[in-house]
Amino acid sequence: MAKDITKLFNQFAGQEVRVEEEYISMGSEGGDGVYLFPDRNDPTYKAMEKTAKDNGYQDFFLLGADWEGKELPPYLKRNNVVCGYIEKVAEEKWRVKNTFVVG
Repeated sequence: MAKDITKLFNQFAGQEVRVEEEYISMGSEGGDGVYLFPDRNDPTYKAMEKTAKDNGYQDFFLLGADWEGKELPPYLKRNNVVCGYIEKVAEEKWRVKNTFVVG
């Protein structure tokens, strides 16, 4: 699939998306930390997910900006999954960045 995901998804860059932050302890295997859970019913999220599926991708996920440039988590390292990144711009306000990758 040689689609230019930047062209497909940059229309969402800068848009706000609802995100829940939750502190989770994963035990000795995974460590403790704050995990982000984008609201999959958020209109922006739903539009990005629809764009991914309409263009032949299997799924869509949003990750925190701290994942940008790092290796994707194992559960996302399968073909045809688009991952975007979000950054916190204010208390309880998250925006979509202009970086997208295919896992």
